[in-house]
Amino acid sequence: MSRVIAIQSNSFENQNHSPDEWSSVIAIDLRKLRHVVETARFENVTRAAEALYITQSALTRSLADAEAELGTPLFVRLPRGVRLTEQGRRFVERARMIIGDVDDLLADIA
Repeated sequence: MSRVIAIQSNSFENQNHSPDEWSSVIAIDLRKLRHVVETARFENVTRAAEALYITQSALTRSLADAEAELGTPLFVRLPRGVRLTEQGRRFVERARMIIGDVDDLLADIA
């Protein structure tokens, strides 16, 4: 089952908007949130991929997709790893809270 976290403002949601305007609403799935958080934790794509039990190329693609969806780079690529950008640091901080809330919700209904 795919879980999607949609980021949108309530004022936008409560107004009548065309489908074209809704396309600007950012939606990122929980899996990509976890990928970004784990990569930030390890500061290394290969080690994060191992911890997530996915290939390095799959994680690299997921990170690139997340950055494209958000419209901002989350990581600075270094010769031996990655480092969060300022936007990435803020994103990871909030993503950790969202993941914790989702995990708590799923535990409550299990």
